[in-house]
Amino acid sequence: MKDRLLLISPLPTRYTAGELEIDEQALNSEFTQILNHFEYLSVGCLLLPESLRETSENSAWCKVSSSPLRDRLEIIPLPYAYKLTDFIASFKQTRNLLRQEILNSKYLAFSPYVLIGDWAGVACLEAMSLGRSYAFMIARIEYEILRKTARTQPLKRRIKYPITTNLMKQYIRFVASRSNVALLQGSDCFNEFSPYCKNPHLVHKVSTNKSDQIEPANLEHKLASIIKGDDLQICYSGRLSEMKGPLDWIRAIHLALNSGVKLKATWLGDGSLQNDALSLAKELAVDSFIDFPGFVSDRGQVLSTLLNSHLFMFCHKTPESARCLIEALVSGCAIVGYSSANSDELVAEKGGGQFVPVNDWRKLAETIIALDRDRVKLAALVRQAALSGRNFDQESIYHYRCSLIQQYGTNSV
Repeated sequence: MKDRLLLISPLPTRYTAGELEIDEQALNSEFTQILNHFEYLSVGCLLLPESLRETSENSAWCKVSSSPLRDRLEIIPLPYAYKLTDFIASFKQTRNLLRQEILNSKYLAFSPYVLIGDWAGVACLEAMSLGRSYAFMIARIEYEILRKTARTQPLKRRIKYPITTNLMKQYIRFVASRSNVALLQGSDCFNEFSPYCKNPHLVHKVSTNKSDQIEPANLEHKLASIIKGDDLQICYSGRLSEMKGPLDWIRAIHLALNSGVKLKATWLGDGSLQNDALSLAKELAVDSFIDFPGFVSDRGQVLSTLLNSHLFMFCHKTPESARCLIEALVSGCAIVGYSSANSDELVAEKGGGQFVPVNDWRKLAETIIALDRDRVKLAALVRQAALSGRNFDQESIYHYRCSLIQQYGTNSV
């Protein structure tokens, strides 16, 4: 058995012209960092069906065969089986595959989220049956997300969700309790799962390096712009979906503008609410103040937008460990939005954020208005954000995560 880590997650993969492809950021960021600590890495990913091909186009994909990691990295396509019939049909074969991969790996790390179609959960159960220890890794509380977004679903699903989310909660807590170490991403996940885990650890997922942290000269230029009274530059980076609250975001922008705030806003990303967001912006006559460039695959462009912005305004409605908040802090961009355990924890030590209750977009607008009128306070908040951002870089974060897996990842429980 080599120094091999087996990672099972819901990360998607796909075939294009016979070539296996995977998310560019995962390949060039996460996997690269992990392979600084392990000799080999095998990753079980969900193989997207052709029916979802169109929805996957708004992501940056890389050919696995073209990666410099290819000799040490194996991508294992797993069935996309979120329908019960598909899950049952593919269960036996996939379970046997996972069993063999577990036997061939020294270290195990699994990221279960749901019930049906969740191969990471099946891997947890298989590891238990083999007497193997594993790391439990989770970045969002899926059953809470489903519960909070149920009102937008068809009636049949709204009736079914209370039962399925409760089963999901019990299942995820069970596999978490049987893990040897738990890597809980963000304070929301830590608070939810740590009571059920033997060795719970608060971790973060970071896509930025030390070189991405805002340089002192750039920070001083941004602070001077704020004190001088330049128009506020507000941004957000993420999907235009219900859980990200884009309609609340637009309403807050509208109220701030009507209160005399001079600003320019940018939302990087697309999603299911794109048409609704564009329509609302036009209806409220703020479309000329908000730029919606859509999905941006160029990471440099995203970071450039953050570096040139004063405020990162967010309206997250569900508990998640949003990577975009860390990217904003790294870029010296104050985070202002809906409060959560995760957002509070990110700035607890050095500051850089102001938060309001979830769904209170009027209070959010009032916060923007107050900061615009008190530029000294805003400048201090931005400086604090840059200081908080120095806590987050890939090298340090992944060294910590991988060392935990290695420390507790013995071959047997």
